[in-house]
Amino acid sequence: MKFEKKYILYLVVTFILCYAILANWENGTDIVRTIYKTSLPFLYGAAGAYIVNIVMSAYEKAYVYAFKGSLLVLKVKRGICMLLAYLT
Repeated sequence: MKFEKKYILYLVVTFILCYAILANWENGTDIVRTIYKTSLPFLYGAAGAYIVNIVMSAYEKAYVYAFKGSLLVLKVKRGICMLLAYLT
């Protein structure tokens, strides 16, 4: 079995990378914890927006069905349905 130089280089780089990760484990966990805590409000906001969008879509369908003919009432559909979704 013949070893090529690039495979030996990959092995050495992988070993050094694993050693660096294990030697600095505390710093790495602190970084991951900080990123997680920072991104948590954005994840909560995305989940809330997803839920409100489902409710708002149902209200929009009912609103369009109830006010078919009036153009002025249909223009404010999005705002009214969003308000109803948040109140629900």
